[in-house]
Amino acid sequence: MATQYTRKNAAHLTTFERGVFLSAIQKLKANGTWDRLVGIHWEATTRVVPVGSNPINGAHRGPAFLPWHRQFLILMETELRKVSSTALTLPYWDWTTDPQGTQLFLPDFMGGNGSNPPNYAVTNGPFAQWQTVAFSSPGAPFPTGPLRRAFGVNAKMPTQTMIHDVMFGSSNYDNMPWNSQAQDSFRNDIETMLHDRVHVWVGGHMLNPTISPNDPIFYLHHANIDRLWYRWQEVHPSATYNAPNNLPQGQKPNDIMIALNVTPLDVWKLEDLPYRYDRSPGLRGLAGASEAAFSNFQTDRPATISVRTTPPPQASTLKLGLTQSYLSFFGADHHLRVDEFRLTTPPADTSPKTVEFQVAFNDDSNKRPHAIDGAAVELYQTAELSQ
Repeated sequence: MATQYTRKNAAHLTTFERGVFLSAIQKLKANGTWDRLVGIHWEATTRVVPVGSNPINGAHRGPAFLPWHRQFLILMETELRKVSSTALTLPYWDWTTDPQGTQLFLPDFMGGNGSNPPNYAVTNGPFAQWQTVAFSSPGAPFPTGPLRRAFGVNAKMPTQTMIHDVMFGSSNYDNMPWNSQAQDSFRNDIETMLHDRVHVWVGGHMLNPTISPNDPIFYLHHANIDRLWYRWQEVHPSATYNAPNNLPQGQKPNDIMIALNVTPLDVWKLEDLPYRYDRSPGLRGLAGASEAAFSNFQTDRPATISVRTTPPPQASTLKLGLTQSYLSFFGADHHLRVDEFRLTTPPADTSPKTVEFQVAFNDDSNKRPHAIDGAAVELYQTAELSQ
């Protein structure tokens, strides 16, 4: 597997990291790259074709929605890294834990809400003076005035129940009729129940699906959508890109996606991606520790899970815990119990070893035993217990 860089929660960026990220954005806006990428999104979104009774386009409402945007984020991230003196990565807005963006929509970071109606122009922050663009044809941008936002005017943010239902609602990537009417479809659920609501809540330019990438928050929002898909793929490793070969161009597994240069299958396997997502900020991770996913177990039947890791050089307690990314999906009433593995003396042999944990879930909101669809776990060292 190629070396992967790590995408971080935007709320956890340091002041320096924020500055590097914002500087790179401004450079791309100044050299025309930012607007060019808006044009790529416009081109894919305006390629509308009927599928059943509902239309889809190259980037939305069909199976290619998630892989198309995954590749689009990689394009933006690549351009950001080209103009940065440091190896920055695209951060994500974790609206599962900060739905109002209290750590993002600040004058010294992503800027705030728009002003009074009807224009809702953003008047503070680094993008307050931006001139946004729209397109009448590929490569032909025209100005559309300042960046606009209208928080909460048109919709409410996704609830924790919605997030849980999407993440554990289906083990199928997509399903017939392969559009916005698909049932038992993770792709359609995450697109219509989560993705769309955040776009509409932000409002302004984010409300227009063709030119929403004018707003930099577009990329942080879609990085979170991609993160949720990434976690879903970890829990469902046998899931496939199951779009049939009778769909329009750009939707089939081996089609070059509209306005891009890769196929859906090119960005499907997690091990082939150039990035990964952070986990458990604030905990001191073990060097060489692996993560694992498991699924289909009962709350009254503890599961045994093996994690291969390099033991720390000092005596300490090792624990297995839910990654932060999954805490909100299970909700506040779900609690993870695990056995501890304690190293009483520093190991003489520091080669990787396999550690087994007995893992059990206890759901206080439902006293009866019931199935848990899946979870991702991570091994970490509890520094406060180190000796």
